[in-house]
Amino acid sequence: MASAKEKKKWWKDSRKGTLTPWSMAKVWALHSVSKMRKLDLSHPEIASCVTKVGGGNPSQQAIQILRAQFDEDADWYPGKNLEARKRPGPKPLFTQQKKRCVAECAMAMARRSEEVTVEAVQARAPSACTNPETGEVFDKARILNVFRTMCHDGDPKDKWDMQHKSHKTALEPRLLPLRLAWAKRTLAWCDDKGWYYRHCVWFDPCNTIVPKGPRAVFNHRQAGKGRRKIWSSKGSLQDNNKLSASKHGGKQMNSGDVRVWWFVVLARGVVRLKVMGRDWEQTGYGMAHFVDGLDELLEDMLGADVSKPRWCFTDRGPGFYNSLNGEIVGAYNAALVRNGFRPFAGVEGTRQPADIADFFLHETVVSWVRNWFRKHPFKAVEDVQANYTLFLNRIQECEQHINEHYKVDELCKDAVMRLEKLRDKKGARMSF
Repeated sequence: MASAKEKKKWWKDSRKGTLTPWSMAKVWALHSVSKMRKLDLSHPEIASCVTKVGGGNPSQQAIQILRAQFDEDADWYPGKNLEARKRPGPKPLFTQQKKRCVAECAMAMARRSEEVTVEAVQARAPSACTNPETGEVFDKARILNVFRTMCHDGDPKDKWDMQHKSHKTALEPRLLPLRLAWAKRTLAWCDDKGWYYRHCVWFDPCNTIVPKGPRAVFNHRQAGKGRRKIWSSKGSLQDNNKLSASKHGGKQMNSGDVRVWWFVVLARGVVRLKVMGRDWEQTGYGMAHFVDGLDELLEDMLGADVSKPRWCFTDRGPGFYNSLNGEIVGAYNAALVRNGFRPFAGVEGTRQPADIADFFLHETVVSWVRNWFRKHPFKAVEDVQANYTLFLNRIQECEQHINEHYKVDELCKDAVMRLEKLRDKKGARMSF
């Protein structure tokens, strides 16, 4: 039997900052009387009637939680289920302080663009990762659990997890301020999305390899399957027909293959995939040849009675600009002048950074085309001319599909939105 002194201590003692069992009994009494007499006592009113150990009244939220417990359990009393609670054991060796140290170390590494691994964190924060009793590092699973539960990239609600990297390439740090300055300068010059819609034509050359021989045809077919997950038994994953294609399959030419150049042209909500002749090359003269036919192409796309866009939005790739000094290629510039077009990047090329592919509207169209061809590959045969004809037919189908089923008109109005997003991200890579 507990003595009277022990009983009194149980009722009157508790941890600092909490309510004693006696104070909780008072809260229960006030809550019960309030319900019985319909006094509608508020949480703050009841809180003002009791005092925590060490001084001060409990918070409104603490009283609210207690009253909810009273309503849920009609047989509530102070200390109920106390015996069933988990008994206190030894203090954990991997303390919250150590965990926070590990998390801060990992997040600091991520901010410095360093690869975050358990071994790297253990090397940089050895004290936090070491068991003080044994002198051994904590189990790897404990460190990984800290990564998943305490680490984030700025938003505490969005915790870390193992993710596949984005396919977008990283930018050199020196390009970020250049991209930011260009976005601000361009928005200051014109922030009317209608102007970009009416006056800009977007284009860029792409190429596809049309195979000839059996090896090239095989690589082309396998590459069309991609490296995505497949349905298979574990024991048959090494079967030859289930292995991946060469990473260069469909990208490198073999003897007898043909590289077909085609342009993505985007203007006023219309896409055109213009296939060039077999002798076309990605040079200044090749670009000049394309520009000489651009007026006729725009007339076919938009109609004869519609005013045509005169500002050309392109990247600074080969044939457009010189990679050494950034200046426009002479033959290409001459073709622009004689056909009444103007390069948005300027003659010196200084008005536009070297890498803004994620801004260009036509790059979105290129991704549509590539995705469509992955889903609808043409079945190559061992005849390069037949394959060339199959490709021409398939690219016409692709063009028609995009114009009929994609929101091309809305895409042509996205220039200002992308400029604003590039500005808000301070020049960092966007998700387009």
